Amino acid sequence: IDAKGDLYAWGDNREKQIFASQDEAVRTPALLMENVLYADACDSLAACITEDSECFFWGNGADKTAITQNAVKCEVGMDFIIILTKDGKVYERAFGEGENTLMLKNATDISASGESRYALTSDGSLYAWGAAASDGRLAMSGSTKFLSAPERVYQKDNLSALRSGLTFSGF
Repeated sequence: IDAKGDLYAWGDNREKQIFASQDEAVRTPALLMENVLYADACDSLAACITEDSECFFWGNGADKTAITQNAVKCEVGMDFIIILTKDGKVYERAFGEGENTLMLKNATDISASGESRYALTSDGSLYAWGAAASDGRLAMSGSTKFLSAPERVYQKDNLSALRSGLTFSGF
C-alpha cells in the first residue's frame, strides 16, 4: 500500500489470487485497488479495508467482493476471513459462502493464520477458534479438537495487540 492508498501485488497467480482474469505470474507490482488502508493475504486468498471502511475479499479465481461495511481490520486464513468492525464485532466468512457469521463482540484486535483465528476483547481476554494442534498453539491446552466457536484461552490486563503465525502466536 503506497502513501496514496494504492494496493499493489505481484507473484504467483496460478490460483488467480491476484487477478481473476488471468492465471500467469504477475512479475512486477500491479495496481489492485485504490483508497486502501489495510490488506492481508494467506495462500491464495486476500482481503483489504478501504478508506470508507468497506472490506473486500478475493482469490481462488473469484473477483473482489465487498462483504461488509464499518470494518477496521481483516485477517485472512487458508479458506476464510475474519473481520473486526468499528463497534467491536468479529465476523467470519468462509471462502465461497454468502454470509458473514457473528463470532464475538467487544473485540479490540484480531489475527488469523492458516486454519486458526484469534481475537482480543476489551477486558484483556484472548479467544481462539479453528484448527488446533497438539503443540498448544491454538487453545494452549494441548487439545487437538477443532473449535467451531471462540473459546477464551487466556486473560491478562492491558493486552492491546496480537499476531499469529502458522506455528505460534504472540501478543
